[in-house]
Amino acid sequence: MIRENINERNNKILKIVMKRYIETGLPVGSEYVSKQYKCDISPATIRNTMADLEEQDYITQPHTSAGRIPTDKGYRYYVNKLLDTVSVEEDMKQLASEIFASPQEKDIDGLIDSISHFFSCAMGQVSLMLVSHSQQGKKERLFFRGIDRIIEQPEFRNNIDQIKTILHLLEEQDVFIDLFKKDMEQTNESVHLYIGSENPYEELDECTFLSAKCALSDYRGMLGILGPKRMDYEKIISQLQYFTQLCEQEEE
Repeated sequence: MIRENINERNNKILKIVMKRYIETGLPVGSEYVSKQYKCDISPATIRNTMADLEEQDYITQPHTSAGRIPTDKGYRYYVNKLLDTVSVEEDMKQLASEIFASPQEKDIDGLIDSISHFFSCAMGQVSLMLVSHSQQGKKERLFFRGIDRIIEQPEFRNNIDQIKTILHLLEEQDVFIDLFKKDMEQTNESVHLYIGSENPYEELDECTFLSAKCALSDYRGMLGILGPKRMDYEKIISQLQYFTQLCEQEEE
């Protein structure tokens, strides 16, 4: 039997918890982790490892009798260290390419609307775009689509105050314009994320905000995704990266 070191075991168990919670939104118990873990270790070892991960603030137990859910620290570690590389599905690639191929999308407003609609539908989250002309020096414009996606999220469905706060921030726009501008300075990252309490604005502590740069003809753009912390990071990050690369190809 190949023996695993404690870091490998912690990573594997944390990844199982993360993936299951992202999929279901329900606390993950040690029994489920035991079934998914493919190596010969005892249920007691798994329980102890989960307790260690909780002590280190990667996961937490919402109720005494419940399983574990990720913390903000756990989400960040998962995104930085444990994400699998996933390919963008061919039908998504085709739909993305058709946005630029359609004659009516030569108008910048039509193009932005199509991009925002595409990402909102494809990712099941609110999509945002910040656009400014690269030479004319006009004020930035913020576009967003998919307000109904926020209401559909289990995390927000019964939290009317949270929904109202997010809707207010989207209508006021200043917060998201500021976030996009901050992200423009992150030149070393293809996709930048604020997860939960990392957000500069405490009103977004229960949300994740992702952004990526995209060039559109004579316009500079930032594409963003807003949703709950529990989202499919592998899928969303890979699609954002693919689309920004597609924008670069269109520019050439």
